[in-house]
Formats: sequence, structure tokens, C-alpha cells
Amino acid sequence: MQENLLKEIVSGLKLSNELHYNILMSKVIESQDIQEEHKKLLFLLLQHRDRNYLRINHNDLCFENIKSYLAALRPLELDLSSLSRIGGKEDGGYVMLTPPPPQ
Repeated sequence: MQENLLKEIVSGLKLSNELHYNILMSKVIESQDIQEEHKKLLFLLLQHRDRNYLRINHNDLCFENIKSYLAALRPLELDLSSLSRIGGKEDGGYVMLTPPPPQ
């Protein structure tokens, strides 16, 4: 009896965490200043998943959505002086675009 109750609680917590994550990621995607087409593709890729992997359906529509999103990504040609290393001295750091000065 207690074992079944515990399994039910764990299952409910897992579902709650997945729903919370999907809501959070939906809000992140929604708030981005990107083209609506890109948002639509990201929403389509945000499917029921665990915390470490996208779950991709093996169907033509999912494949076409992924292809469309990847086709929308384009590398940028940047002047290297517009890049800055961010991070501590010993942490490996990150190379990021230097934000423009406030106007």
C-alpha cells in the first residue's frame, strides 16, 4: 500500500517537473526577440521530454521542422574586436559579443 502511494507521488512529481520545465521554456522562447517563424519551430521542438534530451518523433513533420530551423540558423561574420572574453581567470571563460554602449 505505502509502496504504491510512494510510486504515485514520485510519478506525480516527475510530471509536475516536466510541465514546469515546458512552461518555463515556453516563456523563454516567447520572450526572445527572434523571428516568429523561429519561435514556431522552437515550440514545435519543445515536446514532452526529460531534462537531458529532446524527444524527437520519427515522423516526416518533425524532420521537416528540424530542417527548417537549422536552415534558418546562419553564421555571422563579426569583427573580432566586437568579441570579449567573459569569466574568471582560471574558469575557461566564454567568448561573447560585446554589447553596444547605451545611447
